[in-house]
Amino acid sequence: MTARRNRRVAPMIFALALVIFAAFAVPHVASAQGKTVIDQLTYPKLNVIPMPTVVRETLPNGVKLLLIEDHEFPVVGLEAFVRGGMLAEPAGKTGVTELVGDVLRNGGTQAMTGDAMDERLDRLGASLSSYGDSNSVRVSGRGLTESLDAVLPIFADLLRKPAFAEDKLALAKRQFASGISRRNDDVQTVTQREFLKLLYGKGSPYARQLEYVDVDAVTRGDLVSYHAKTFRPDATTIAVFGDFKTEDMKRRMAQLFGDWKS
Repeated sequence: MTARRNRRVAPMIFALALVIFAAFAVPHVASAQGKTVIDQLTYPKLNVIPMPTVVRETLPNGVKLLLIEDHEFPVVGLEAFVRGGMLAEPAGKTGVTELVGDVLRNGGTQAMTGDAMDERLDRLGASLSSYGDSNSVRVSGRGLTESLDAVLPIFADLLRKPAFAEDKLALAKRQFASGISRRNDDVQTVTQREFLKLLYGKGSPYARQLEYVDVDAVTRGDLVSYHAKTFRPDATTIAVFGDFKTEDMKRRMAQLFGDWKS
């Protein structure tokens, strides 16, 4: 949870530092010709970055597909984005999104427990993970091309039929509480947290601070309700990239998600 927030905030702090440096420091560092140090810098020509071809498709129920076929390695990546995130949290239910993002994967599905899923994916040489942030809940996956037939149904079930197991929710709540107890141990973490409050406002979902009482108040019913209201085909974008045939992947996605109704 903290690491993801750090990754989002660090670039903003770095950019702010550059702006301050450029505004106050650089103009006073000039050469004999009246040029600043930056004016004298030269840069090599950048390499051309070839952009992949993205095939965009929308299923009849609203699921958006982004498909990038690339046969360089026998690997397929999966990313699902469900719009909403913390912005869709009910009033008085701070922390639901982050707990949904954690327990969605660890809690397993209606067909497979989280522990059984761990073992199954390990045997397949694949991985699946989930997390929630300010704007979305995401499910990510990687696997070998040869294991795609086994991984795709699990990926689909995580999005559509999560179990939100009580024991995994209890574990996640203990972990979140532990994170709260240690959040002031690092000066950088405190600085980033307070910077977000100044930037967005203390009550904004982008700067919201999770407390013990918030974690304690979340129940499994809250996770189930959040999932039922926000996980919809018309709010979901699925990106697939790697070693597959585009037309075959379109067919697979239609089979797995075509009957999903809002």
